[in-house]
Amino acid sequence: LWAGRQPSLELFDILKPHMIDLAKSGSLEKRGHAETLSAMLLSAWAFTDDKTGQRWVSDSELRGILLASSDDLRSRMLWQISRWSSESWKTEDSKDATKGQKLDWPALLLSLMRDVWPRQMAAKSPTVSARMCDLVFDHEEVFEELAAVVIPLLTKIEGTRISLPSLRRSKNNVVDKHPELVLSMLYAILSDDARRWPHGMDGTIDRLSGADSALNNDERLIELRRRRDSR
Repeated sequence: LWAGRQPSLELFDILKPHMIDLAKSGSLEKRGHAETLSAMLLSAWAFTDDKTGQRWVSDSELRGILLASSDDLRSRMLWQISRWSSESWKTEDSKDATKGQKLDWPALLLSLMRDVWPRQMAAKSPTVSARMCDLVFDHEEVFEELAAVVIPLLTKIEGTRISLPSLRRSKNNVVDKHPELVLSMLYAILSDDARRWPHGMDGTIDRLSGADSALNNDERLIELRRRRDSR
């Protein structure tokens, strides 16, 4: 990214309007172009001007990009910030790949989803919701905070789009730690047709009530059981 270095703000200001227009156009022809552009814009949003403290790409600018761009660009941006955030957790070093400013990617991840990501229906899709679920379940260190801000952004997905293997672990399962939040996420994304649910979801539904018996009276869990049993 940026040839391995953080660019100058002066150079970025020249490129910025063209990058934003390209991101909003939806005309990126090659997969690598979308991946590179999403990473560049995400990094620019994370960078701040040393003198003013302002982001190179503001919250409102990035929100506009996310709202007007394609599912592909939105999904790639989620994948990118998930990767950078995971690397920060593993290395306990928040310095990003550009060798420039020291960035706290886990905190930036929460900020992106809480303060920037658009709430409009135009930015919601099964594909993006699947990537959001991957992101949340892959970051168990901040699962509680991240799930709470992501749930309103979700829409229903189909079983072929997501697998959620972390929900099938026998030990240290997030279902046991945060059953109500997991239920909220599953209720938001699971298809009305239980035949299209991800593999292993029947066991997860049963595990929820075992983790918190109070959920047996929750209308959402009751409804998911009804869908399952009506297959």
